[in-house]
Amino acid sequence: MPNQNGEFIWYELFTENSDEALQFYSAILGWKATNSGFPETDYRIVQALDEHAGKWHDVGGLLQLTDDMKNNGARPVWLGYLSVDDVEQTLACIVNNCRPLHNARCKLFKNLHHTEIMHS
Repeated sequence: MPNQNGEFIWYELFTENSDEALQFYSAILGWKATNSGFPETDYRIVQALDEHAGKWHDVGGLLQLTDDMKNNGARPVWLGYLSVDDVEQTLACIVNNCRPLHNARCKLFKNLHHTEIMHS
């Protein structure tokens, strides 16, 4: 089933204590996490159980902030990623209809990029 326009499709938690965060969310939501395989980075893939299907599915990521990341401005934060039908059309709509915003290409991991859109 394809993602719906406007649907949250991925969540990420950047934290200073991944083990503690995972223990907390496992206790209240039943989540588990697996190693992402990203070299030199403690990034875990978070999974939730679909009780109807009886299968685990990926819902997000958990990143352990390093001192280097924090020294470069990274802070603990929850991020939500949304599905849109047309990225270019959505960005144009945001630019044309919202107050001034910051739209930047950021590199956190080798070969992993995202677009941040923030407005006040």
